[in-house]
Amino acid sequence: MNRKIRKRPTVEMMVQSGILKNAAVFGCPLGSQQLDEVRTAVGKTIKIPPFDWKSVLKLESKPEFLETDGLYRVPGDAAKIQKIRLQIDQGKWEVFNDSDDSNVLAGSLKLFLRELPEPLLPYSLHSQLVEAAKGKGRHGADIGRSMEGVLGQIKCSITLDCLEVLVMHLGRVADAANRMDIDNLGLLFGQVLLWPDPNAPVDMKFLSAAANNCQVADALIRFRAEIFHQELPDE
Repeated sequence: MNRKIRKRPTVEMMVQSGILKNAAVFGCPLGSQQLDEVRTAVGKTIKIPPFDWKSVLKLESKPEFLETDGLYRVPGDAAKIQKIRLQIDQGKWEVFNDSDDSNVLAGSLKLFLRELPEPLLPYSLHSQLVEAAKGKGRHGADIGRSMEGVLGQIKCSITLDCLEVLVMHLGRVADAANRMDIDNLGLLFGQVLLWPDPNAPVDMKFLSAAANNCQVADALIRFRAEIFHQELPDE
């Protein structure tokens, strides 16, 4: 008897048909991820990827986490970070929930941001953000207002919510006794929040602009209260 051999459906086919749920988090566009609706400390309701939100909450859950010397600068155990990544991509939270290593948690959050298909700050706004951070934006020396104006061009509310949560978190990191002030965090997160557009021509002018990324990250953290209209606790 001549029977047709049916091909086994691919993973992509099963995801498209709804048979299999794509639980990928790392490397997945923000708009394609499962989102949690949460309420921030200032009473704002936002939608944000669970990993982003839970990472920030966990790092801020204990004073000793925020006070970890060199937080975000000192690398966490790479094997432990990859284990968290693999489990989260499978929709499992056991390893993350059990982790008490602040460097591993911080490293996992940095990896999540770096593996986004595009930087959290869109390519199209990089030059405007650099100008604003240098005090050469629309409102001149009022850097916070200029930065807010540029960010207002971002139409994706998920991106804006993620950015606000992250930047306010980095402000709290900078306020803690961990030798990670705004200058140090700006140097680190300039390459996490912005990176060169792979489709753009590479020339000296472009490379020079990319070198200002740390100044953008610095300005976001330094002027976070003005940009996101949040009151900061008294020192």
